[in-house]
Amino acid sequence: MEKGTFFMVSLFLFCGLIPLSSALIVMPTFNDGYNLGDDFVAKLSIQRENAFEGYFKLNLECDNSSNNFFSMPITLKAETQKSMDVPSITLTKTGRCYVHAVIEDQNNEKVEEQKSNKFVISDFIEVSLTMNRETYKPGEKIKIEGTAIGYNGKEIEGEALVSIETSYHVKVSRGRFVFEQNLNENMRSGNRTIKVMVDDGKGNFGEVEKGINVLPIPTSIQISMNETSFNPGEKIEATAVLLDQAGEQMDSEMILTLYNSWGSEVKRESIRDGTFEYAGSDSDVSGNWWIYAYSNDLKTRKFLYINEVRSIDIQIDGNILNVTNDGNVGYNGPLVLKFKQDGEQQSETLNINLGLGQSQLFTLTGEGDYDIEAKSNEFSETFSASLTGGAVGIGKIESPWRTGVAIGFILVLLVAAGVLEIRRERKVKIREMTVKESRI
Repeated sequence: MEKGTFFMVSLFLFCGLIPLSSALIVMPTFNDGYNLGDDFVAKLSIQRENAFEGYFKLNLECDNSSNNFFSMPITLKAETQKSMDVPSITLTKTGRCYVHAVIEDQNNEKVEEQKSNKFVISDFIEVSLTMNRETYKPGEKIKIEGTAIGYNGKEIEGEALVSIETSYHVKVSRGRFVFEQNLNENMRSGNRTIKVMVDDGKGNFGEVEKGINVLPIPTSIQISMNETSFNPGEKIEATAVLLDQAGEQMDSEMILTLYNSWGSEVKRESIRDGTFEYAGSDSDVSGNWWIYAYSNDLKTRKFLYINEVRSIDIQIDGNILNVTNDGNVGYNGPLVLKFKQDGEQQSETLNINLGLGQSQLFTLTGEGDYDIEAKSNEFSETFSASLTGGAVGIGKIESPWRTGVAIGFILVLLVAAGVLEIRRERKVKIREMTVKESRI
């Protein structure tokens, strides 16, 4: 039949085989399995030698239910056969079942009964899948072809719900469906599960799961540091991790490079699971530093700040004052020296202008022993010194290097001037010779 299961029951009353007061029911063999929503249609005939009046009943007996799906009175004439069409029923309950046929007389006494073979009414749909491959990159297209067959062996009409992180609805027609979709760009890597559920709208259901492998793709680098600003000499610690498309950490070697504010490389190190460390130095220049991380053709950087420290160191050795810039920025400011002796005080002021790490020497003059207080905006300290040379005073000692540079520069200028003068004189002589020749 076109829809459902054609359920045929034939009842035969065989003359001569049983007493005239009884009847014989012959039951057909039913299929082994049916699905919810299947239609049953019963067609039967009853034959008997003698006239008979009574009732005919059909019951569907299942594990936990009983359904009298057909009941009608019957009147048979002698030597006649009667055919009856039983209206179809739709199966709505699952279980292990059989059909129970009963003939009763007018007093509702059972004349004959017969039980069919057992069969199963199920809500199960068998779903199977095939895919174009098992390993994918994020964003690649996946193609799934599937079949959906009912417990009764028939092709399903319905809908499939395909879940791959996101759920998609796909039509199932004649027991088949096709699903094509690009995977999410940020799909998690590793073994992922595809789940497909099929529903025919009649209460039948089936599902299947299949695994795929999603490859991790290096996508970004993340740098973390113990602080964002540091004083010179403080330790800088940094860790860097390579992240895949889902933001999960990948196992990969990283190259980290620390640059100072001048753009000079301070330290380079290759790490995998460790921490990048720089012990720091008191002479670290101030400003914006950065850590540059590189791996798998990806790169990123993170800025940090080295704080400014303005500082000078003062040493007095005999009549020599040594001032050194031991901060991390250029130093430009006044230095006041107070010479104290026998309750009297005399002050002298120096204008200090020193680059990073530079020093300047000065001579101190006086007569006798002094307590010398040296004071700047960042520094204050008192020294004891025995000075000679007369009145209190300070003299600047030029650096030999600076003096040599100045002398060298002057010599270069003199040489250049001499060369230019020689060339000028030669041009004059050549001009004079040319005039004489033209006169001749």
